[in-house]
Amino acid sequence: MDIPPFPILAILYTVIASLVFNLHLCNGIYFPLVHQKHKYYSKHDEIYAKVNTLTSIASTLSFDYYSLPCCKPKEEIIQSREENLGMLLMGKRIRNSPYRFRMNTSESLYLCTWHPLSKEEANMLVQMSHDLYQTNMILDGLPVLRIIGVGDVQIKFMGFPLGYYSTLDFNYYIVNHLKFRILIHSIDVDGALKMEVVGFEVVPCSIKHDHRAISQLQMHDRINHSICESPEHEPQVILENETVSFTYQVEFVEKNELRWSSRWDAYLQDEPEQLRWFSILNSLLTISLLAGFLLFKFSRTLWKELSRGLPLMSQGVTRWWHKEPSCYSILFCVMVANGIQLSCTAAATIMFTLIGLVSPISQGDFLITASIVFYFFSGIPAGYVSVWLWRRFKGRENCEGWRSVTWSTSYLFNAIIFTIFVTMNMIHVANGSTRAVPASVYWTLLSLWLFISLPCTFIGGFIAASIPSSSSSSSVSSDLYSNIIQNNNHARSIKTWLTVLMAGLIPFSTIFIELFFFLSSIWLERRFNDYGLLLLMALLMLAIACSAVSAGIAYRCVCTEDWGWCWTSFFASGSTGLYVFIYSVYYLAIDLRWLNGPASTSIYIGYSLILALCVMLSTGAIGSLAAFSFLQYLSTYAKF
Repeated sequence: MDIPPFPILAILYTVIASLVFNLHLCNGIYFPLVHQKHKYYSKHDEIYAKVNTLTSIASTLSFDYYSLPCCKPKEEIIQSREENLGMLLMGKRIRNSPYRFRMNTSESLYLCTWHPLSKEEANMLVQMSHDLYQTNMILDGLPVLRIIGVGDVQIKFMGFPLGYYSTLDFNYYIVNHLKFRILIHSIDVDGALKMEVVGFEVVPCSIKHDHRAISQLQMHDRINHSICESPEHEPQVILENETVSFTYQVEFVEKNELRWSSRWDAYLQDEPEQLRWFSILNSLLTISLLAGFLLFKFSRTLWKELSRGLPLMSQGVTRWWHKEPSCYSILFCVMVANGIQLSCTAAATIMFTLIGLVSPISQGDFLITASIVFYFFSGIPAGYVSVWLWRRFKGRENCEGWRSVTWSTSYLFNAIIFTIFVTMNMIHVANGSTRAVPASVYWTLLSLWLFISLPCTFIGGFIAASIPSSSSSSSVSSDLYSNIIQNNNHARSIKTWLTVLMAGLIPFSTIFIELFFFLSSIWLERRFNDYGLLLLMALLMLAIACSAVSAGIAYRCVCTEDWGWCWTSFFASGSTGLYVFIYSVYYLAIDLRWLNGPASTSIYIGYSLILALCVMLSTGAIGSLAAFSFLQYLSTYAKF
């Protein structure tokens, strides 16, 4: 058949638009996929720490560091680090700070004295201390780490609290003195002794300084060393009209046994290592039991039907695929296609993580940026699958209406997610959170969808519409319709909705432990070792479980003359998303029980809803395509 120049024009349009769009963003949002480079320092070289947004495990809202009473840089100029799309969506605002360090020089320094706190400032500090907000600092790409010893166990936290509450006198105290501990590794570079930063730790303190003696100092003037929690120092209370002075001290410690390439090991959680591998074994055991059950079931009934020609199976596949298309069949094509798009995005992101092009440990914002780009380019397989399914409805020779199906595939799911995202962003805007994305991000996402996702989806749809139909068709001779096996025409003992709900428990049981680590990494900012491998194993086992469940459910539906097996097989595995949402609510009630405020709860529920919807579409798409392949194989086998 003649192929019109549409795909060539679409490809050129996509490439040109992408180049123009990325050139336009060269001075704004960028899409990095590289590791951080080594930085070597000589002795006495000045290094300035950066500050990130204020975050809390008790709230999903984040705030700018300089929205609080704090010391500003010496030049009074607050500069922002170049922001990528992932940083803007995560609400990260990395600024410069007045915290200056001189390489391999231990010293105690004075920063500034804040004027007497106003009533509004004191109330804000008290409220944010009550909400467990913490300050996040970065030095040479490393977040500051706070280590607390409990017996023989060391508990690690990233960041340090803004303030704390004392149960002795029922007052709130501000953290105004920081004791930094910077770990360095000495290395010879071209005959010169250089040093690398391999660790960044902090001990936060509250010290009430003698403001009359300290007020004459300038920023970065040296002061006497202060000992945290010393009886000689009274903590600085947060009250109206209180004057607060900020100081810090730094100690450099050589750790030549700690390499630059392994400096992130201190941030990884090694305690649940055995539990995570146990979860993988649990998933393998679940899949093995499921496979054994299906094998036992099919060995007893399926072989008898195959030996008799399998007329009922052929009738089921044929009658369903050759129904007159309706809005429900279009919706089915779109949902399966969007599920394939999400699955391809997840697989590509995890693979890029494993080969090291994107690091989910050090640059989580880069990972989100890469995932968005992968998602838009995954419109090609999504468009292909949607039109391919549509041709199964209309008949292989009939491609009429494929553009409408492709258009629906491109916008329907994106419109739902965008609506939820805008609703949550309005909550962030109303509360003054830094996670409130600016208008430029909306235009960026819209441009990416218009110039990349939409053309890619139509390219995939056109490829599926242009493939000539094979001589073999899924149709089966009409004489099979009159040869239904009476033994298989048994009544349905379990309702369809109950079957769907019960079936979704099997795929969910393979990932519920991994889901705990996934949610902990997002909401509690925990890092885990071999995280990419863990997600890859979970994705593979989830796909196998969904395929087996949907194939078994579809086979049962056809045997009971339920010609709506397509939707049943989709929701049998897709109901995993429902259990993901239920588990997310459980996680909120148990592990995030200190989350306060309707705004934080609404935002958490919104993100959980997006996660559940993505899981439902992905698992449903994998399960329904596996079920169709299984039944199509049986139908083809029955012809011989």
